[in-house]
Amino acid sequence: MGDKYSDPRQALGYLNQAIYLDADFAEAYKNRGLAHLQLDHPRQAITDLIKAIRLGTGDADAYLWRGLAYKKLGRFNEATADYDHAIRLDPGQARYYRNKGVVLKKMGLYQQAITTYDEAIRLDPAYALAYLNRGIAFKNLGLYLKAIADYDEAIRLDPLSSRAFNNRGVAYKKSGKFKRAIEDYDHAIRLSSQNAWIYNNRGVAYKNLGRYRLAIEDYSQAIRIDPEYAWAYINRGIVYKNLKRYQEALEDLDRAIKLDPKNANAYRTRGVIYKKIEKYQLAIDDYDKAIQLDSSYAKAYNNRGVAYKKLGQYRSAIANYNEAINLNPRFAVAYNNRGVAYKNLGETPKALLDLNEAIRLDPALSIAFINRGNVFNLMSEYKKAIEDFSRAIQRDPNDAMAYSGRGISFEALGELNKAMMDFDKAIELDPTYTDTYNNRGNLQKRLKKYDQACRDFREACNLGDCANLSFAQEKGDCQ
Repeated sequence: MGDKYSDPRQALGYLNQAIYLDADFAEAYKNRGLAHLQLDHPRQAITDLIKAIRLGTGDADAYLWRGLAYKKLGRFNEATADYDHAIRLDPGQARYYRNKGVVLKKMGLYQQAITTYDEAIRLDPAYALAYLNRGIAFKNLGLYLKAIADYDEAIRLDPLSSRAFNNRGVAYKKSGKFKRAIEDYDHAIRLSSQNAWIYNNRGVAYKNLGRYRLAIEDYSQAIRIDPEYAWAYINRGIVYKNLKRYQEALEDLDRAIKLDPKNANAYRTRGVIYKKIEKYQLAIDDYDKAIQLDSSYAKAYNNRGVAYKKLGQYRSAIANYNEAINLNPRFAVAYNNRGVAYKNLGETPKALLDLNEAIRLDPALSIAFINRGNVFNLMSEYKKAIEDFSRAIQRDPNDAMAYSGRGISFEALGELNKAMMDFDKAIELDPTYTDTYNNRGNLQKRLKKYDQACRDFREACNLGDCANLSFAQEKGDCQ
């Protein structure tokens, strides 16, 4: 910004007096514009700077400062025009290029911003802020290695920059290097212990490592520093949701929405929690709101589809998955979910096509292998089903559904010992999975082990599914 006033309010008083004595004093208007800018009065700053420019000050800083005021008001095109004017008047000033780059970044013109930062760095190779800002643009383009290289240089030039350490941590997090990200956030906090957003970012890294207690501590600290920080409530709510502490999660999301009622992610996240506690219509209402706020929000359409599927409204679910896929053609989870909906409608060829595409897009998506295995079971393609369930188990050895599905396939092929082993493993991994108790009970009955079969059917009934037990009782197999 050039020179700043150490006491802009006091400066404003002197400049008011100067303008009172000389209503055409261009330099006084220019400097009062700067004082207003420092006091976060962008409209007053613009009024004064327009007057200064009209009265004939050809000072490039007047255009720079007016550009900064326009930027504060979100009037980015006018800000860019002013920065361009400042550059024409004084093309050797690196800070003019940097400020123009910041506005281009805010407009989403990341490549143009990078080119502008390049020029700032050419003019001043020791300009730490230019490296920092260029790193942000690279990060927004997903070019994390280039972003990290720029943050490295910003830190070398200014080792006390908490922003540079924080932003490098964000780039490492985006690269999946969560431990390295935490190291940078630690350093940023040592330099600036009262920045809520750094604690929030470190909380996200801890969450991604499954270290939920530390994540909650960081989000809570962010909230203590800034009680109106909506994202910290959203993120803490997500961790509470992951821990199945749904009431606390809802309280955090309610608070986030009160603080930021136009935050689509807050509504989507609360919708996910409502879905978890089986309040599907409330979930749909929240997804509706998220989509109303952001019609390009593919995840919200996908989640709304899941809620409709839970209500048995498969056609409505498919319509939402279609929209999610239209918005993001590489959305593997949406293909997976649409495949399940088609399976539930008995449209197995369409289900198979979608599940194939989900696996092509994301070969690590174990649930897609499980769902395709279930489709193969329906098609009596049991060997193919076993291959898919086995692939799912390779990707996630603790997924009870994969063992249960494979057990069904083995039983259908007459490999009863293998089927029993898989059902046992599924129950060991998830003692609340009713389908597996019923499947194992049916196998026990097939083996004429009626006491064990009845125990499994009773366990399934205790968990909420009494159909098999009732049928066995009607036949006299169970008491």
